[in-house]
Amino acid sequence: MDSGYRVHGELRDFALHLFGTRGEWRVITLEFDHLRFTQATGAKTAIACRVRHKVSV
Repeated sequence: MDSGYRVHGELRDFALHLFGTRGEWRVITLEFDHLRFTQATGAKTAIACRVRHKVSV
């Protein structure tokens, strides 16, 4: 019997703040509805996401 694995992950309703996190100083903020990934033995990682809103200052 061969062993293997399959992993599925999901993050929902989150924001990613790039280059600044305090107060009003945020250079780029990405708001996501979801980010999903699947990884299995012998397969490439599959990633799917939906960006809700992007804010640049």
